[in-house]
Amino acid sequence: MRNTWRVAKGVRVQLLGAVRAWREGKEVELRGVSSRSVLARLALSPGTAVSIDTLTEALWGDDAPPNATGNLQASISRLRRGLGRESIGKVPGGYRLGAEVRTDVLELESVIEELAGREVGDAPSRLRELLAACSETPLAGVSPTIAFHPQRERLRELQLVAFDQMHRISLDGGGAAASIPELRLRAEAE
Repeated sequence: MRNTWRVAKGVRVQLLGAVRAWREGKEVELRGVSSRSVLARLALSPGTAVSIDTLTEALWGDDAPPNATGNLQASISRLRRGLGRESIGKVPGGYRLGAEVRTDVLELESVIEELAGREVGDAPSRLRELLAACSETPLAGVSPTIAFHPQRERLRELQLVAFDQMHRISLDGGGAAASIPELRLRAEAE
């Protein structure tokens, strides 16, 4: 299945699985844990300033090297080259991901909200498409610092809610034959 969310115009960031990014439909190479971690931390707070201290903690926890600020700036520069300079803004004391950058988390939350409001439309197909990319643990490939643990758990819970919604729709529509095998596999995995 071709993921149309990833090929949409603008910058897209995936957090529900391996941290990845696309610009104008082309995948951006995120070299190293530091680039993925910085992007993930910024994308977890879309449109909000994230302090240099918070980004440093996300990268190194309590073990920041003496040149942490320089290393952080190098990661930001690499991300700007790949995503576009306007995608990451400098703000007093930190950085902010541009408002035009979309994440799979925001998209999934939007679809879940539509379904909760019974505005079905194309939400089931969008939900299935987003979940098809969620084969890994959320925030895979980021720094193993404790800073990401609460967010990883929140995103895992969001995935479970979305899977539940998708299978409810399928079962309500008479799709038990397709849903039951996948539900069994998920139950065994949990």
